[in-house]
Amino acid sequence: MAEQTEVPAARIVLPGAIKPVAAVLAVVVVIAVGVFMITRGGGPAAATASAAPAPIATPNPHLPGTATAQQVFNGLGHAGLRVTAHTASAGTDNTIVTKIFATYLGWPLDVTQYSSTQALTEAETWTSGTPPEKGDPPVTIAGGNILIIWGPINEGRAPESLDDRQIAGLQPLVSALEALLSPLRTRTTVPVTVIHTPPPMPTASAAASAPASGKGSPAP
Repeated sequence: MAEQTEVPAARIVLPGAIKPVAAVLAVVVVIAVGVFMITRGGGPAAATASAAPAPIATPNPHLPGTATAQQVFNGLGHAGLRVTAHTASAGTDNTIVTKIFATYLGWPLDVTQYSSTQALTEAETWTSGTPPEKGDPPVTIAGGNILIIWGPINEGRAPESLDDRQIAGLQPLVSALEALLSPLRTRTTVPVTVIHTPPPMPTASAAASAPASGKGSPAP
């Protein structure tokens, strides 16, 4: 008779038969994941308020009452005008301090610094808006203690005429100088626009008849 050998039955581990240690670890992992998710998504991130950018102050290009020829020349360059300086010279008396000789659109442009506004006014007595006469340059501009002459000077002859390119460049020149030296006096062969103009200068007869006190003529 053959001998029978017993084969041990296969052990089936059911889901509910997890070992206690494994079950505890599983619970810990689940709790840790839950805490992490609550921490990450527990509430919206606080928005940080940003301050509005401070406005950028635009510098005022207007020069002080006693400007220098170099300041005016630099201001023309900052305004985008293609003005080329050649030489400069010091004044020969107490009236003129400095002269800068330059070129603008093919014509000579001189920037002359006077010692004061009064010194310039006494040297250049013409009235703003009057046309240049024989022997005058085509363009003369005065502001503060600065005198600008643009164009050739022909003694005893009428001022030369501006070409189309120079006519187009005259108003930008006047506008740039007005930003630096207003109010301006202008004497040009071509009309220009000036926003701030000084009061008209009194004539010699009016100045002689004006009372010294400025309060009216005394009673006879």
